[in-house]
Amino acid sequence: AWDYALGLSDKPGLFDSYSVKGSQFNTPLLEFSAACAGCGETPYAKLLTQLFGERVYWANATGCSQAWGSPFPGIPYTTSKRGFGPAWTNSLFENNAELAYGMLLSVQQQREAEKMRVKQLVKSLKCGMAKLHGDRGDNPDPACMQELLGVCEDYLAAFDSFEDSRSTADALVEAVERLTPHLTRSAARFGAEVVRYKDQLAKKTFWMFGGDGLRYRSLLQHRRPELQGDPRGRGGAVRRQRQEDPQEGSGRHPDELRQRLCGTGGHGRRL
Repeated sequence: AWDYALGLSDKPGLFDSYSVKGSQFNTPLLEFSAACAGCGETPYAKLLTQLFGERVYWANATGCSQAWGSPFPGIPYTTSKRGFGPAWTNSLFENNAELAYGMLLSVQQQREAEKMRVKQLVKSLKCGMAKLHGDRGDNPDPACMQELLGVCEDYLAAFDSFEDSRSTADALVEAVERLTPHLTRSAARFGAEVVRYKDQLAKKTFWMFGGDGLRYRSLLQHRRPELQGDPRGRGGAVRRQRQEDPQEGSGRHPDELRQRLCGTGGHGRRL
């Protein structure tokens, strides 16, 4: 039965993945933790991996979540069938806010650099289609260059979308690798640079996991972080820094996520 269950395929799209019911149809990327029986932290961690596990940067504060989360040489976090999983790290006690903020700024900078590479590839494709020179050693195919140009533009349009940047990034990498022999040498060079840093194409999400002390810490950024905790206002707290503007794209408003996943009102009240 265990081997059979491991062989089951994911079935996306049947339910809203951000609803209580729909999230449970997503494969959890947390298994076999060393937590005590009845631990109240692991359900939050399991849910987090079901919602964002393939692209979550996880800054953990020292405490129980560190004890059961990193009992080396084994850890409870795993990867999806694609080979992606949570990027988990631990910091000393309650300074994981600073750690998470540093990771956030680092990845933002790296993604902006990757975005510039894609824009350079777009510029090269447009220039190459306008001035095709077969006598320079190139063997360009205008149809292939136009196809790749469309894929690049789709990716740039979805750059800030957590949901869409993954699929458009996969399509971009596949197109570059398949069409490189039919591009100009300049476009092929920029395409190779895009693929080299492909891990920064899809948008990431950043979370801090900690206890009561973490309630009073905040990421100093122009967008307010989301704070989710025990629906009764006690126990551990989970704080997530959303990169996308809640009013733009397909990202959900933090209050909506809190109400739908935790069953609470605006200030932790039970609905």
